[in-house]
Amino acid sequence: MSNQQSPIAFHLASAVCLLGLCLAVFGQVRQFEFVGYDDPIYTGNWPTSRVVGDGLSAAGLAWIWTASAASLWEPLNYLSHMIDVELWGNDAKSAGGHHLTNLALHCLNGLLVYWLLFQLAGKRWVALMAAAFFAIHPLRAESVAWVSERKGILCATFVLLALISYLRYVRLSSRTWFIASVLLTGLGMMTKPVAVVVPLLICLMDVWPLSRCGFEEDRGKWLQIVVCQLKEKWLHFAMAIALAFVSILIQYGAQQEKFIGALSLSQRLWYAPAGLLFYWQRTFWPDQLTIEYPYPGSQLSVYGSAFALFALAVWFVLKRKEYWPLLFGCLWFIVCWGPVCGLAYVGASFTTDRYTYLPHIGLFFGIAYQASCWLGDDPVLNRIGVGVAALLMLVCIPLTREQTSTWQNDLTLFQQTIVASPEVATGYTNLAVALEKRGRPQEAIPLLEKANSLQATYTGYYNLARLYGRDPKRIKRALQMYQKSLEINPEYAAAWHNLGLLELRIGRKDAALAHVTKACQLLDPPSSLYLNTLAEVHLHREEFAAARAVCERAILLPIDRPEVKKSLQEKLQRLSKIAD
Repeated sequence: MSNQQSPIAFHLASAVCLLGLCLAVFGQVRQFEFVGYDDPIYTGNWPTSRVVGDGLSAAGLAWIWTASAASLWEPLNYLSHMIDVELWGNDAKSAGGHHLTNLALHCLNGLLVYWLLFQLAGKRWVALMAAAFFAIHPLRAESVAWVSERKGILCATFVLLALISYLRYVRLSSRTWFIASVLLTGLGMMTKPVAVVVPLLICLMDVWPLSRCGFEEDRGKWLQIVVCQLKEKWLHFAMAIALAFVSILIQYGAQQEKFIGALSLSQRLWYAPAGLLFYWQRTFWPDQLTIEYPYPGSQLSVYGSAFALFALAVWFVLKRKEYWPLLFGCLWFIVCWGPVCGLAYVGASFTTDRYTYLPHIGLFFGIAYQASCWLGDDPVLNRIGVGVAALLMLVCIPLTREQTSTWQNDLTLFQQTIVASPEVATGYTNLAVALEKRGRPQEAIPLLEKANSLQATYTGYYNLARLYGRDPKRIKRALQMYQKSLEINPEYAAAWHNLGLLELRIGRKDAALAHVTKACQLLDPPSSLYLNTLAEVHLHREEFAAARAVCERAILLPIDRPEVKKSLQEKLQRLSKIAD
């Protein structure tokens, strides 16, 4: 693997190779559908993000800066989806266009990874092999084939551009490139909070292979080195700290299921090493991949992972001079994995495949660079090394294609989830919702019952109650499920609303009034749908003045559901006749 500067022809051939691999593996996504797993939020088919469905608009451009529909501050991510809606639409037929945008960004990232690694080390084959493994590894399937993970891919684009700009600053001593690095870091942070790792990544590159800002001098001057780093990169760090603070406020301010019954900080500290080793194991043996993995059931495995990670850290400290590339790769992985390691609680799952998108860049680079050091300058050994890498890539291609195909639609995705993780409730719940949308509610009920037996959640009970409520023989059971949902989360407005509707059906008018009123009080401003139901309850109680007041209040609110607006207008006409 030559250290010499590669010709332009090699760069062009590498670009063609990377693009060809990406298209061969992920080209199938153009025929995929949206999935119910967060896609409605980002495509504007969700009550809290309807403005996205209007495409580029003045209201939308104002909304993205304060939006937290998915409990993250991600204005540029929403902007990218608005552009997609403007180009393709947001109905079921337009899904292919949204998928192609993800694929185009991933292809771009593959090229940027190659260029970053080549500029970082100057080894053309190392850069190409690392970029190729990054681009077509089976763990990429979730990031590329899931429209909702646009934020991860787009964020990586800005992060890679920021790192390349920083390298240009180092090579040319140009403040313009440094400012570009700061601005691109900010854009990455406005896409997904994980970009807070950029300051640490550029410090890591300063340690090796750049050896700058004091890292090449006496190792006893650590305080001076830290001061030098902070003095140079204070803007990067200031933005990272500010975004981390905002993200934590949004996450913990959101009324979300994931914070109900969340693991304690001490539990998450113990699980972190197990999560790291789990990612590395999946990197080298990507079998039974799925959208969500359960926490380890054995404490022995958790303690064993912590011990193994400690032993590995000690070994690296002792052998760091011989294994700097591998140490760099592992540290890069750990730095990028840090924001999603579980210490800051961002979800109920143990790990997910998409969290390896940025971490894999450094890990594959470290492995490829270390291999090149072992092979040395022997041309025969170098050819053998390239051949082995190519063979491993040929193994990756069918695995990645197969994993990508599981994202065709809701049914294929969640059927695979149940097969890969039969003990996780997510697969059963989402498959049930998908079946209900396809008009197969009777098939959905046993799946929801199974999900609740594995993990009792307020949304699980709520969904089960909705389906039970369709059957007159199961009304009592539906009432019980709504009550259980509200026991877990008393602030769940949808459950209060539907409980009130069900009680109105069976003639419990007082209870219906109390519960629908509660649902309206939990939302600010209240939903026009809930106010419409409240007016209906007042009509049944023959409280016509109260019904009219509620209708007049509701009609002044933004109403994105035509049937609700029509119902309110009909009620007002009916109340006018009664008044006359």
